[in-house]
Amino acid sequence: MSSKFFIEAKENLEYISTKISNDKYLNQLLYANIITILETYLYRVFTILLENDFELLKKLTNSSKFKTQKVPLKMALSDIKKMEIKFLFQMKIL
Repeated sequence: MSSKFFIEAKENLEYISTKISNDKYLNQLLYANIITILETYLYRVFTILLENDFELLKKLTNSSKFKTQKVPLKMALSDIKKMEIKFLFQMKIL
């Protein structure tokens, strides 16, 4: 599952480590790139975990951070339809 994302992030970080120099501006850009790589890795792992574990998704939506958020009905229904289509494809019904 997430091991391919980990390997990709590790390779990117290793590549960036070869580019470090005495140029302060370049190093600041590399630092920003490192943050982006880590954020991308965490996002990918997080979304896969949520896609594969409905109980985890329910736990997240019941957390205090999301309890007060409102989602427009159009967006909620659109997301439900997308999830339904994905489920049907996975079950090989469509």
